[in-house]
Amino acid sequence: MTRYFSDKRFIGAIWGVIRVWLGWSFLQAGWEKLTDAQGMWIGSKAGTVIQGFLAGAIKNSTGAHAAVHPWYASLAQNFFLPNAALFSYMVAFGETLVGIALIVGLFTRFAAFWGMFLNLMFLFAGSTSTNTEMLVAEVAIVSAGFYASYYGLDSFVLPYLKKVLHIGVTNTTTEPVLTGYGQPATNTLR
Repeated sequence: MTRYFSDKRFIGAIWGVIRVWLGWSFLQAGWEKLTDAQGMWIGSKAGTVIQGFLAGAIKNSTGAHAAVHPWYASLAQNFFLPNAALFSYMVAFGETLVGIALIVGLFTRFAAFWGMFLNLMFLFAGSTSTNTEMLVAEVAIVSAGFYASYYGLDSFVLPYLKKVLHIGVTNTTTEPVLTGYGQPATNTLR
């Protein structure tokens, strides 16, 4: 059994299943918002759903055992609500893009980070649903590093980008260090 857990192909396959499940969850949620026939997420009525969602969060921020922290309710009241249409577009497109990136394994850790951000915002607003499970998977993917995208486009794209952008490449040629007299320095003491 230990042999399997030390094999990066086996570990990569497990992470691939988790990554694709998470990506599919985001893609479904985002696509549902993008194709909403009533235009409640994008279009003429953009922001309507966000306004209702945030109004509920603000309402749940009072009382002895408030489900929403007062600081988040204040942020929702003063920043999110006035910009509800913009955030509606950001959520719809963000969920879709995070989903696609996770499914194909492209910029996996970056996509998982932004998925984590979205799920945290939903959790802070008092919505549990599947946000907790998704958040755990996102933290694990960000922590797993290379293994999370072993079977994904990151295996091809990231090494290429590192090569093209010269990331992590050190200059292996050594130039002689010139002394004040224009001659290469030596290691001998005079």
